[in-house]
Amino acid sequence: MSVYDIVTNTILEKLEQGIIPWKRPWNGLGSPKNVISKKEYRGINRFLLDIPQYNSNYWLTYKQAKQLGGSTKKGSNYTPIVYWNWLTKKDEKTQEEYKVPLFRYYRGFNIEQTEGLEKVISQVKEEEETKKLDFHPIQECENLVYSYPNAPPIILEGNRVFYHPAKDAITLPPKEN
Repeated sequence: MSVYDIVTNTILEKLEQGIIPWKRPWNGLGSPKNVISKKEYRGINRFLLDIPQYNSNYWLTYKQAKQLGGSTKKGSNYTPIVYWNWLTKKDEKTQEEYKVPLFRYYRGFNIEQTEGLEKVISQVKEEEETKKLDFHPIQECENLVYSYPNAPPIILEGNRVFYHPAKDAITLPPKEN
């Protein structure tokens, strides 16, 4: 099965389960990141890694878990993490360089799917809590929103963003999310 098939099948399976991969989960955790490099995943990985609902947005491969002194929990299902880049090749006859795409995937596991990484998990949770509390609104935007004449009330609760016509109110997740 090709990487294209794996990604397509993952998205189709979730759609059949009623999960919309590109719908923003308001978990307040931010973008999925690699636990070792702390780099945010980009592209299709943001959709793929937001599909499973975990309380952490930190991911790693089986090999990375072993490198940190732990392992993945038996029976844990992986989530594909896609990597692609352009490779420069040289034609043997003409010596001309040309580019070919490199497309592969890794088996990613959320940090909650691991064992023996309690110290790493504790550090990650501490970082997540610090980030949750670190909210700095843009005062000009706040002034604009709250100075609007006859503005509907803004309710900061829940995990969805919507306007409720019957209540004439706007609901948003809490600001730290």
